[in-house]
Amino acid sequence: MTKEQQKALETANRRKFVNNIAIVAMTDILDQAENIRKTLDVKMRYQNYNRYIHLHKYCFDVSLLFYKDGNIVIKIKDQTTGANYNEVLFEYSTDEKEQERALDMVDMLVTWLVPRFVEVELTEIHTFVSKIIQYDLMNLCAMEMEEMESIEADCN
Repeated sequence: MTKEQQKALETANRRKFVNNIAIVAMTDILDQAENIRKTLDVKMRYQNYNRYIHLHKYCFDVSLLFYKDGNIVIKIKDQTTGANYNEVLFEYSTDEKEQERALDMVDMLVTWLVPRFVEVELTEIHTFVSKIIQYDLMNLCAMEMEEMESIEADCN
């Protein structure tokens, strides 16, 4: 395989990965929003093979950024205090197991984040963002998911 063919194949694989991960995120948003009565503004933008998903409510924004290079970034902004949280969730790897791990991570994160994003009250936004900054987003997500699983296990 020539270098040009190899590069074209790698580019196609990255595009497929970015598209698949955006589909997972949007599907999860739709699933989580099914029983929500509050307003949830969702905007998806396709630009130059990048995929951007923006969630907005008054004074609170979350952006999931899926770049064409395969990297995944999350940005959270509390407009009441000006606090910002930015994290690179995944740096692209050609390893298919790493890509599957990224898909699972985005699935878990969106499933956890959307209900909290919608339900958080204006007076609690700064507390929520502070917790994310303090514990790191994925650690906080994992801790709360474990707590929920243990409570469900105790109930059964």
